[in-house]
Amino acid sequence: LAISLGLARAEIEDTALADSSVPHGAPTDSRDLWQLQVIERGLGDPLLNTTGNPERLRIAVGNLESLLAGSRRSPLDAYVLYHMGRSLGRAGMEHCALAHLDRALNASPSDALRLGILRESAEIHDLADHAWSQWQTLRAMAPLVESPAGLDTLRFKMVVPMLEAGVRGAAMNLLVRLRDDAALESIRASAQQEIELLEETEDFGEE
Repeated sequence: LAISLGLARAEIEDTALADSSVPHGAPTDSRDLWQLQVIERGLGDPLLNTTGNPERLRIAVGNLESLLAGSRRSPLDAYVLYHMGRSLGRAGMEHCALAHLDRALNASPSDALRLGILRESAEIHDLADHAWSQWQTLRAMAPLVESPAGLDTLRFKMVVPMLEAGVRGAAMNLLVRLRDDAALESIRASAQQEIELLEETEDFGEE
């Protein structure tokens, strides 16, 4: 089933979250700032010197892991673990990436950083075809999205993983709510198009 999600592909950054390169939750404490400077000097450091080379990313993550292991707990932990997860995901190590992102969620991140962590997890689940997990992660993002338009866009993005996870009825109900109540006309129109597509495929299957 081809679902046209061009609108949703714009992500929710425009209405809910700034670009992922922005250091959400970055430290202000002097000791933590010193730690961050040490991190930023690392070879292939994922915080500043972004790279697509898997080996450099693995080295950088190893350096960050050593830093965390040798330090007492700090507000910086969630921020570092988030970037470790992002780097591991870009190195093709999805399982390890998700584990680090889970650790970041458990390290008391700010709401803005929590939203970034969940978004990264959702993207990895999408790439790994983990439809159910992607849907649940997107659902967890909803309470953190303040903009009505951003929330509608996020909910519209849930439709594909819901269908792939086999919850067609719930997906249809969500589309109906978006068609009737979404803040953006573009979301309402797109939801109606998806409803029509789903109804067509349902009718075709009954013939």
